[in-house]
Amino acid sequence: RTLAASAPSYLQQGILVVNKAGAGGTVGSTYAFKSRPDGYTLLLARVATHAVSPAMKNLPYKPMDFTILGLLEKNPFVCATSMEKPYKSLKDLLDAIKANPGKISTAGITLSDSQVNLAVLLDKLGLPFDAVRFVAYQGGGKMRSAIAGGQVDFAISGAQGSRSIQEFVRPLAIYRDTPGGIWDAPSINAELKAFDAKVPYIPAQLRTFVTRASFKEKHPDRWAKLTAAFKAVLTNKDIVEELTKQGIGADWLGPDKSKKAINDAADVMIPHVKKLGDAK
Repeated sequence: RTLAASAPSYLQQGILVVNKAGAGGTVGSTYAFKSRPDGYTLLLARVATHAVSPAMKNLPYKPMDFTILGLLEKNPFVCATSMEKPYKSLKDLLDAIKANPGKISTAGITLSDSQVNLAVLLDKLGLPFDAVRFVAYQGGGKMRSAIAGGQVDFAISGAQGSRSIQEFVRPLAIYRDTPGGIWDAPSINAELKAFDAKVPYIPAQLRTFVTRASFKEKHPDRWAKLTAAFKAVLTNKDIVEELTKQGIGADWLGPDKSKKAINDAADVMIPHVKKLGDAK
C-alpha cells in the first residue's frame, strides 16, 4: 500500500490494491492471469506462486504466462529458538536433533519455502526429513507465535517477518554470508562448517511485480513506463526507508536479474517440494 500511494506521482495514474487471498497465493495469480493484458492489472508474485505451485498443481497458468517488471523484496531466513529453550547455538540444536531423532519439534507451513529450507538443511546433514517433528501451521503469524511461545523447539522463518517476535526468540543463524543486521546471528554456512555441510540461500521473501506476458509484446511502451516507474519508486531513499520501517526489505532488480533470482530459487525449491509432496 505504501507503493500504491507513491507510484501515482510517477505513473500519473492511481493504483487500487485488491487482496485476492487463498490457496497459497494461486487465487490471486489466477485472477491476474485471466485479466486483460493491458498493463492495468499487476500481480505481486512470489517464488511459491510463480514457479513452485505450477510445478506441483494443475493450475491454469504457467510461469511463462507472466513477464517480470522487477523485484520488490529479497530478505533472508533466520533459524531461531525460543528464549525458554536450552539451545545457545546452531550446533547445540543440530546435536540435539541427531541425538533425538524425531523428537525435536519445528514449526512451518506445508510445502512452503520455510519447509523447503528445513528439508535442504536436513538433507545436507545427511538426515531424513522425519529426523525432526514437523508441526504444520496455517499461516506465518501462528507459526511465529509458536516459536515465540516455546510450543516448538525451533523454526526457520523470514528475517523481516519475524521481527515481531524478536524479543522472545534467540537467533541461531542467518541465511546469508554476512552476519549482523536486524538479527545478531552468525551465518548459517559458517556454523555448518563444523558439520562439513553448506546450504544454498533461498530468500524468505522474493516478491516481484509481474503482468501478463503478452502485455509486454502488445504494449512495449506501457511496459517500459511501468518498469521505469517502479524502479524510480524502489530506488527513492525516503520510500525505501518507509518500507524498511514496515519490515519490508526493498531491493530493486531489473526484469532480467529478477527473473534469474526467481529461477535460481525455484531450481532449488521444486525438487524438494516434490519430494515433500510425495511423502505426504
